[in-house]
Amino acid sequence: MTHRNRTEKPAILTLLLAILHGAAGLSILVISSWFIAISAIAPLGFNYVIPAVVIRALALLRIASGYASMWVGHNDLLYRISGVRLLVFSQLTNAHSGSHAYSTEALAHHTEEVASMWIAWIAPLSSVLILFVSVCVGASTFGLPGAPILWVGFVGWLFIMSWQGVRSLKGAGHYAASTTHFREQTTAFFDTSAIWHLKKTDSITSGQSPRYQLKNVPSAKQVWRDNLTQQASAHSAAWVFQGVAYCLLIGGLLATSSVFYTPLAIVVPMVLLASPDWASSAFHAVTRVSQWQHSRNALNTLSTVPYDNLNNVGFNQQLQCEHLKPLERRSASVSAVVQRQGITLLQGASGSGKSSLLQAIVGLIPSTGRRIVDGVPISQGLIEGWRYVEQSPTVLSATIKQNLDPAGLGVTEQKMDECLRALGLDSLLPLETWVGKAGRHLSGGESKRLVLARAILSSPSLLCVDEPFEGLDAESQQRVCTLLKRVSATTPIVVASHVVPAALCRVDCISLDPVPQAVRQQCTKVQALSRGQVEKR
Repeated sequence: MTHRNRTEKPAILTLLLAILHGAAGLSILVISSWFIAISAIAPLGFNYVIPAVVIRALALLRIASGYASMWVGHNDLLYRISGVRLLVFSQLTNAHSGSHAYSTEALAHHTEEVASMWIAWIAPLSSVLILFVSVCVGASTFGLPGAPILWVGFVGWLFIMSWQGVRSLKGAGHYAASTTHFREQTTAFFDTSAIWHLKKTDSITSGQSPRYQLKNVPSAKQVWRDNLTQQASAHSAAWVFQGVAYCLLIGGLLATSSVFYTPLAIVVPMVLLASPDWASSAFHAVTRVSQWQHSRNALNTLSTVPYDNLNNVGFNQQLQCEHLKPLERRSASVSAVVQRQGITLLQGASGSGKSSLLQAIVGLIPSTGRRIVDGVPISQGLIEGWRYVEQSPTVLSATIKQNLDPAGLGVTEQKMDECLRALGLDSLLPLETWVGKAGRHLSGGESKRLVLARAILSSPSLLCVDEPFEGLDAESQQRVCTLLKRVSATTPIVVASHVVPAALCRVDCISLDPVPQAVRQQCTKVQALSRGQVEKR
């Protein structure tokens, strides 16, 4: 089976089931209304059983097709999300986006919008359009009283749909812009979490104890506002169409004629009365079309800057940083050594350049100085197999399993299970648990540990972890320390942190600031800052 057939067959089946679901519902309405009308004038001997059986069969068909459509559609959605995200990952392979918030938005929001097109708008729009045309054609073919009224309603529906489409395109742009802006603010806000205590202001209310608030906390009000505006636009279009349908119904009733005094005459009024139920879903689908269009354009224009990719470099003895200094960053020039086994603690206050130094070590940002592995200098570039776990983790809206192995490296479920349990993330099991948007919400500490597990399971040659203990309780810090020590027996680990748990003992230390006595007692060897450079002591 080709990839295209695997992609299209479930989607087409979802569409057919959605059409069947809508057709069954509309057929129940038409047959039930006719049955009620004919029962009032039915002669003796009229068979009431057959219409009742047909109505019940249609009800069962509607229920079954509805559940089947959702099941097939959401399975297809998961497959499509993984495919679209792999394309984004391929763009970001050995490259980076100019905006971390924008790349996060691409993974978290745009991929879902693009992947969900079949269940979000193709199926609803197609089913309503096909049903509306079928009803109009059927009414004209069989000469139902009021058939021209249905055609007028169909034209009105098309006009309102076009009007709604123009409005939703503008609204989708505003919503995407406000969402990206909020992500940028949130990223910057959490990146400065270590100095929140400097941003606190007293908020004293009469009769209450002092309360502390943070300045310039990011707000999602504009995002919610834009989202509600889009929903209101769809609702207003549905109300306008409902008004048109009722006006047509009243106009048809006023223009009474002898042809309306038959049981079949009730069909058209019932279709018009129920039109808000079976036709209004298309207006919400139009909003999703606009969001899909905007997300597709955003993914197509996702700009990346490639890294100079270097082959995986393992080392048998040590990694030596010789006067290593990130370019265009406020950071000290570092000359230090990372041993083949064990944990090296990169200690320093916020703003001292720990994150920049970690990124320079793995090659994420350009730097001056040299990286020397087992006596061999390494050129500038990103080294395959050297992992950097950032301070603000990115969790995908996907299953736990997909978050732990997003690139499809073939990590076994047993290893995933063991790693999660070691980090105290048993509550995230089973691996098919959905997290993120429309799923389970993860706390900051859970997100940090989940992303750390992802990095460990990728079997890195060197693991650099940025602030893994921040925001964790004592028990979680203990678990992280235990796992890092276990992994460090085979993988060199560099941990940048201004929070140093007591469990992180007997480690080498590179300090960008004067070393506190408590930290010095935990370290076997200290390499401290001296005259602007880190030198051995």
